[in-house]
Amino acid sequence: MFTNEGVVIVRIPFNPQEVGQDLSKSPVVLRLKDAPQEGMLELQDFLGDKDTKTSLYIYRKFADYPVISIFARDIDVI
Repeated sequence: MFTNEGVVIVRIPFNPQEVGQDLSKSPVVLRLKDAPQEGMLELQDFLGDKDTKTSLYIYRKFADYPVISIFARDIDVI
């Protein structure tokens, strides 16, 4: 989960170093700025990981709160 500006609130598995991380330049956050309230994206990189696997990201923006909830899974395991 992160703010509309792209700041990490929480991530699972939990890693305290990632809380507060600025993802505003992340491909996912940039694509979500003009995206509908909910949907899905296929991307290879989210938190700057060097992983080249494509993941499916399911997201929802909350109209009453400035946060975005997002869930990702490797395409290969879906």
